[in-house]
Amino acid sequence: MWSHGYPDESDFAEDISNHCLYVLKEGSRVLAMGSVSHDVTADFFPVSHSQRKTQDVLDKISWAGEPLCLLNRFMVDPAFEGKGVSSELLSYIESLYKGSSWLLAAYSENTRAVRFYEKHGFQNYGIYEDFEWGEVSTQFLIGKKYKRDGLCAL
Repeated sequence: MWSHGYPDESDFAEDISNHCLYVLKEGSRVLAMGSVSHDVTADFFPVSHSQRKTQDVLDKISWAGEPLCLLNRFMVDPAFEGKGVSSELLSYIESLYKGSSWLLAAYSENTRAVRFYEKHGFQNYGIYEDFEWGEVSTQFLIGKKYKRDGLCAL
């Protein structure tokens, strides 16, 4: 569920320029895409750049100090919803950032997306109201903490 002109062409251009846009294609058709970033302040609080709000988010999820990836603009072509392409792309992206925890925001009305993330081991941390994305800034804060496999002797 996207609204208020987001995302727009400049968002994708920036993702491409930062080498952080991942696309699953079949021939020339884009089936799914998503981008990754690492700056909670820049992504969630682009107006105020508030360190206090950033710390509030990290406190809410109790991950201060963890390597963190933010999943942005994750979307699938509606003709391919429910066919595994989003799972395939998410698995691929996660494999590139092994050892990182994940964080994203999702509109509360987008129950299908919330269920998708929960199915893939993400936890819904509830509504967060201080995102700085225009009129509709109340969204679920969703995350997945990296679980280490443990230690072993080789």
